[in-house]
Amino acid sequence: MPTRQHSLNAGYTVLEIIVSMILLGVVLGMVAPLAKRVVDQRKRTESRLAALFEVSNVLERMTEDRAAWPSEGERRTMDLSGNLRSRFQEPELVVSSTVLDEPPGRRFDATFSWREPNGRRASPVTLSAFSFDASEGGSP
Repeated sequence: MPTRQHSLNAGYTVLEIIVSMILLGVVLGMVAPLAKRVVDQRKRTESRLAALFEVSNVLERMTEDRAAWPSEGERRTMDLSGNLRSRFQEPELVVSSTVLDEPPGRRFDATFSWREPNGRRASPVTLSAFSFDASEGGSP
């Protein structure tokens, strides 16, 4: 039966280890910027989602409370919750109202804008809501 002889030179050479470390460094150098972009995009998406929820809540409250309605053509800046104020740089929520003729009612537009951490203005989130008068004999 043949026996294996163990050589004193068994294992990896220094050159092989250096080449493998260089290859590992190149791969990590390509993956790191991609991971950073994914994290940045995730933060932007979370910010847009928070802004969307805030605008949706404001519009819902406005359609239920006639006293909060801005007059025709008025652009009203709304107060923001402390959580949003701390999350966004230079946040602003503007609500406007348009009277509709047929069917009678109102259209509300709410636009939320802010500045991203890099200093650029983020593209604003805008939602519209409608409130129709039920007093004209028809159901809304």
